[in-house]
Amino acid sequence: MNILTALLTIIGSGVIAAWISHHLAKGKEELFYKRKKLEELYKCVERYTTLLFVMNHMWPRVMDGDLSFNQGLDMQIKNNNEEEKHLLPEIDMLINLYFLNFLTTYKGFLKKRDTVNELYQDFNYIYKVKGPTIDYGKNKKEFVKALFEVEEVSKALLNEVAQYARKLK
Repeated sequence: MNILTALLTIIGSGVIAAWISHHLAKGKEELFYKRKKLEELYKCVERYTTLLFVMNHMWPRVMDGDLSFNQGLDMQIKNNNEEEKHLLPEIDMLINLYFLNFLTTYKGFLKKRDTVNELYQDFNYIYKVKGPTIDYGKNKKEFVKALFEVEEVSKALLNEVAQYARKLK
């Protein structure tokens, strides 16, 4: 009976040790995977924000009359990077599949980005109708403000991602 008890104890201990080891390893794999996805999200948000600025930095100079509208378009076309087109869908996917806790800040980011796009469209329409001869000071002020607001919300989102990543251990 002592041999049977000892044998069952050894087998039971082995099974329990294997089970614990498996779950610890699984937890580490999940943690590694989540950190990897957080890093992807961080990089995508950072690159998309940079792209947004690169694609819009010339419009205040056009509004000032330092560049023609066509020069602004040429700069925008030159800066257009087809490889970066995947960034926003990738950010959407990462947040909606893995990190819904960032959704509120991300929606704020999209709203600010939409404001930049709307202001550009308004300027584009007015410029086509009235040309370069009118004062676009008010348009420029609103446009630059909107660009900086995008940057602020982007920084807030990046900060949330970084804080969340630091808490994972």
